[in-house]
Amino acid sequence: MYRPSDLTPGERLWLARRRDGTTMLEQAATFNVTEWQYGEWERDRRENVPWVAVIPRVLSPGEQCALARRRADVNLRRLAQLAGLSHVTILKHENATKATPLWSWWSQHGWPA
Repeated sequence: MYRPSDLTPGERLWLARRRDGTTMLEQAATFNVTEWQYGEWERDRRENVPWVAVIPRVLSPGEQCALARRRADVNLRRLAQLAGLSHVTILKHENATKATPLWSWWSQHGWPA
């Protein structure tokens, strides 16, 4: 299971934005940078990434699944094919607060790692 302490600075930004339900453009405006620079921060491609607190201390199963997909560098459609689920179902599972079949699928495939 991933813990917030396991997250890179970019993953912390990504997770905070995901929890806030904001776009990259909205977050970029918050930090007074371009959307491109903000995206580079989220992808850990730039130095001086702002530190963002991630609370609570435990990531939900849905957040774990979304993070696993991000770290595996698998896009939504490819994961849907691999897991035998629709992309809409994948998104629902990535927003779930309880364990789902997608959580089980990731666990069977060695994630979280």
